Amino acid sequence: MLTIQLFKENLVLIFYLTLFAVVQFLVLTCILLSMLFCDSLKFAIN
Repeated sequence: MLTIQLFKENLVLIFYLTLFAVVQFLVLTCILLSMLFCDSLKFAIN
């Protein structure tokens, strides 16, 4: 009984950590893409 409870808590923790990692990855990807897009826009203007 106790091991199942611990397993469930760990599962929730792993789920939140994975979610956090995915969100960070998406944010970083968006920032990189926007930087690249801005650079290409500058080149297009110049």
